[in-house]
Amino acid sequence: MASVFKRGGKKNRGGSYYVSWVNHHGKRETKSTKTTDKATAERIGAKLEADAALRREGVIDPTLDDISTQSQRSIESHLADYESKLRAANRTEKHIVSTTNFIRWIAEHAGFKTAADISADGVNRYAGKLRDEGRAARTIQAHLNAIKSFTKWLTEHHKLPRDPLASVKKPNPNADRRRERRR
Repeated sequence: MASVFKRGGKKNRGGSYYVSWVNHHGKRETKSTKTTDKATAERIGAKLEADAALRREGVIDPTLDDISTQSQRSIESHLADYESKLRAANRTEKHIVSTTNFIRWIAEHAGFKTAADISADGVNRYAGKLRDEGRAARTIQAHLNAIKSFTKWLTEHHKLPRDPLASVKKPNPNADRRRERRR
């Protein structure tokens, strides 16, 4: 059964209640209920304890539950982690800055706030906008590579249940070659 208590002794008589329960891993957790009503705090404690029991019994999959929580984080918070991944992979500073900027521009244009908001339609609209502006296929491909690698990373690290951009096709840079490089 969850324990309901106040912290701070006599100084905290008007403060909020805390609840302590055993999670699905068997470890004790403590959390503020942010309420001064003891009955409400007891109901919150009972709910947390019931959810932990459902996870222990396998009714609720903790992995899917964690993916759901991760997908609601902001794109900026995920980008900070992704940037750390790029640094650990020994990418150049120029590559890191351009990749994260491309992802930010696409997210801003498409209106993506959280990782769960990312959709193929928004990315395709952004690619169409670049095409309408007269950008080369290689430029569009670079932008799409950035966002597609980001969503693939999100999926592989259990921050999204599936890759929302798996269906997005990149343009062929050879079809619209603006500059011929020496070989």
